[in-house]
Amino acid sequence: MTRKTRLIWLITANFFIFTFIACQSSEAETPVFQEFTVTITASLPVTTKVGTAIITPTVTQVVLPTFTNDRVTLTPSPSPTAAPIQMIEKLPINGVIMAISVDRTFIAVVNRNSNTVYGYDLTTEKVIWQFSLNNHIPNVASFDLSPNGDLLALGGAISPSGVAGEGMHENVYVLSTGNGELVQSFLVPYHVVDSVSFSPDSRYLAVSAYESFSSDYGVMVWEMESWQLAYELLSSSYHWDVFDTVFVPGQESTLAVVTTNLNIPEEFDEDEKGGGLYFWDLSNQQIYEAISGTFALSVATSPSGRYVAAYIDGNLRVWDIQSELEVLNIVVGETADTRRLALTDTGIIGNLDTKGVLTIWNLRGELLTTLETEGTISDIAFSSSEKLIITSYIGNEAQPVEIWQINK
Repeated sequence: MTRKTRLIWLITANFFIFTFIACQSSEAETPVFQEFTVTITASLPVTTKVGTAIITPTVTQVVLPTFTNDRVTLTPSPSPTAAPIQMIEKLPINGVIMAISVDRTFIAVVNRNSNTVYGYDLTTEKVIWQFSLNNHIPNVASFDLSPNGDLLALGGAISPSGVAGEGMHENVYVLSTGNGELVQSFLVPYHVVDSVSFSPDSRYLAVSAYESFSSDYGVMVWEMESWQLAYELLSSSYHWDVFDTVFVPGQESTLAVVTTNLNIPEEFDEDEKGGGLYFWDLSNQQIYEAISGTFALSVATSPSGRYVAAYIDGNLRVWDIQSELEVLNIVVGETADTRRLALTDTGIIGNLDTKGVLTIWNLRGELLTTLETEGTISDIAFSSSEKLIITSYIGNEAQPVEIWQINK
């Protein structure tokens, strides 16, 4: 006597409903049919093993080596666990620093080796523009893309005398993304430019810089229509040193500023010293303290401007502007200080340290993953779909920009 089982399957929502019609037959007997139905909750693909027979959703008929009238129970094989982070694409551009558009769909990348800047559309996956930076911008240290995408602001070293290495000063350049032409340039009275940032309405350009020889720091804000210096926040006036600043999306004239008080003279009272995260409202020239501290290096905002992340005293700290509360305070700087921060509106935070090690966190303070690549990671950003974008280098060579998927 032989026993054969024919499998008929259909898919409803996320369920596989398998109907087994068992046909018991022999030469002397009339075939007897009995139906068995098994429902399995699973996701495609499913491979289920019964005895030595393998059942998959692509098989329409199987033969079971053994069979009983009991209800059949099938256990799907577990799906393999996805890696916490996976590289999904290398872009056709190389670079070490980048700026990302307000809507997180476009990046500008600077390749210092070729002194070239690229504009890349993450949606169409195409290089939209590229141009060579003139020799008067030999070493771009920071840059930003205007909200309308028409302008690039870059901080770079120049020599007023025209002789390399002689009388070097930091300068700020504004270029057209249409043709790479210089729109405006101006000197800042400091040796190093830390950051440049356009306001959300493209009305202002903020520059944070410092003089390494005198430990003098400041934030200068230019009004872009007239290109006149409109506001200043100087360490000599406020008794603190400013390390980084960025305009807050959704707050047309508010800057997030991180400061340190390590170089403040001892004769100043404690209430005159200011280290930590502050908000500077240009509309009324008021400065508000959010998170107090001593030593702060880096600041970043989420796309909507709800969250502001800062590296303060070795900790990653996040301020919720909507609730006006600190929502995260965890230690991240045990082996190296933070160099770059990036975060999403859903609270995923990238923390890149000075050794090129990237850690990804959530607002619950959970470490999602750690990333070290073949090259040294130099800059990070999150796209509109919350994919991680990184730039890196090996030796002195810029590497292709990479896109990584974070599996939360």
